[in-house]
Amino acid sequence: MDIKPIAKLLVLKTQAKKETFIRSGRLAWAAGEEDLLAFYLSELDEDEQHAFVVPPDANAVFIDEGHWEKFMTSPQRHAQLRANEISYAWDRLIETFSRHILAGTQYYTSHHSVNNSERSIRLLARESRTRRRVLATYLTEVVREELPESGRRSRHVTPSCPGDPYYVFLLLWHPKTVSYEDFREVRRKLLEAYCMIIKTLYPDAEDIVGIATEDSIVRERSEDVMYLDARHWSESLQFEALRLKEELGILRNYETFERQWQEYPGSPMDSRPTLRNIKRLV
Repeated sequence: MDIKPIAKLLVLKTQAKKETFIRSGRLAWAAGEEDLLAFYLSELDEDEQHAFVVPPDANAVFIDEGHWEKFMTSPQRHAQLRANEISYAWDRLIETFSRHILAGTQYYTSHHSVNNSERSIRLLARESRTRRRVLATYLTEVVREELPESGRRSRHVTPSCPGDPYYVFLLLWHPKTVSYEDFREVRRKLLEAYCMIIKTLYPDAEDIVGIATEDSIVRERSEDVMYLDARHWSESLQFEALRLKEELGILRNYETFERQWQEYPGSPMDSRPTLRNIKRLV
């Protein structure tokens, strides 16, 4: 799947915010598109999303020349780039899954068409760079930590904002005595069970994405991705999920913890544009 259309949608979303900001009359003047972008990237709204934020005591703002250069050379921007390095592992997952979907080389599929399989990849691809950093960090930790005696480890990630998907990451040991075909089938069924059980833990979950890989002596790992549309959740599915939870011992006991993630690690952004109060616009 070509992810360029998805990137284009994100650009259009930013463009829509810019147009709304301009039509609001709260932008008096901007030196250029890049300085306007620096203003956008330096501010967050109440939902922790980038936005064109005008201070409450200002009617409108001037955005002077030079803010883009200051933003790009700031210590915070360089710290952001360093912190984002791990997020490119998420990009590689998207590319791998997309390539297999288009080539028809998926080991298995939970859908009957490329269009439906694409949905899980679109959820992965719509994640912001900071969110990709978070997800890739958690996934990497699952893979690198020593496996318990059960031979599997999982971690689930709840949404950062309303509407975000729930994720579950699964690492499973591949014993030498088990054929690769049997192992992949077991892993697929186990990942499906995890996704279903997530719904029992979080009844409001609508989009659930599972990603599984293996821990073994081989260097090359394989990955599975699974999508569960949990909007139409029946009593029979709830019963089956609870049965699997008890029978397989999945997520009966789990720890919860929170981390603070800064888009710009370190001190607050010092590259914010100079804001001037405009009492009247002529």
